[in-house]
Amino acid sequence: MNINWALLASYVVAIIIEIGLPVAGGIWLLRKYKSAWVLVVTGVAAYALAQLIHIPALNGIKTLFSNGTIPTPAARWIPLVNGLVVGGLTSILENALRWIGFKVNGKGSRSFRSAVAFGIGHGGIELAITGFLLAVSLATVLFYNPGAEIAKGTTTSAVQSTLSQIASYWASPWYYGPLTLFEHLVTFASQLVLAIMVWRSVAKGQLLWLLWAVLYQTVTEGVTTFLSGMNWGLWDIEGVLALFLLLNLLMLYLFWSDEGGLDSEPEDEDDEDDEEDGDESDEESADEENTSAEEGSPAE
Repeated sequence: MNINWALLASYVVAIIIEIGLPVAGGIWLLRKYKSAWVLVVTGVAAYALAQLIHIPALNGIKTLFSNGTIPTPAARWIPLVNGLVVGGLTSILENALRWIGFKVNGKGSRSFRSAVAFGIGHGGIELAITGFLLAVSLATVLFYNPGAEIAKGTTTSAVQSTLSQIASYWASPWYYGPLTLFEHLVTFASQLVLAIMVWRSVAKGQLLWLLWAVLYQTVTEGVTTFLSGMNWGLWDIEGVLALFLLLNLLMLYLFWSDEGGLDSEPEDEDDEDDEEDGDESDEESADEENTSAEEGSPAE
């Protein structure tokens, strides 16, 4: 077996980053803010629940198209419809679960770091899983033993077919590793942005942010499917994804600056009410003192 060492090295680096980045980010966040674990776990649970619902739902939609329940669109519209179905279904489901996650945590979701913690949990577990699956795929190719497979009873034709697939795997260009990592990092950055958008809709009571999140994720999730259906080339699609990455980083910077960073604390409504009551009491006391002074002063 001829191993493509450059490809192997690039995949190993991708695996280390994809698994190490969310783990390191989560550990750092939890060591600095111990209470953040609740939102991290909520984000992980939201991702897991989304996958449990998303996969059968998408298969159900495919079945409806294949059996004619939903009419198949004209050929020129198929890439757009596929992109909207893939992106829209993912967006509605995941953003609904984000909204529920923040709502369930109540006052624990009021700080900006709760949004970041949720995003690290949701996007981090997705990034780590993709890294793990990439590692499993790489290990399967590296340690495939045709002799052992034949000894177990696997047919020669099946072994030959697997060896052919492994040869194709190693024939891939070395930059497939970095491209895989890049695409997954774009998704991770999007998850952080979406978590903050939905958090704003809950913490600030601004429903428009939830609608923006649904629209934005529909586009980011469906764009690759749409462009692939339009027969765009690999580097053209990667260029579009690079624009999304820059947009995600810009929005993260603006959100971070606007909210005051992770150390910012939400204003306590109870404290505000107490301060207002205190101000009113002080004013009333001052009025009473003035009235007493006027009544007690000698007439001119």
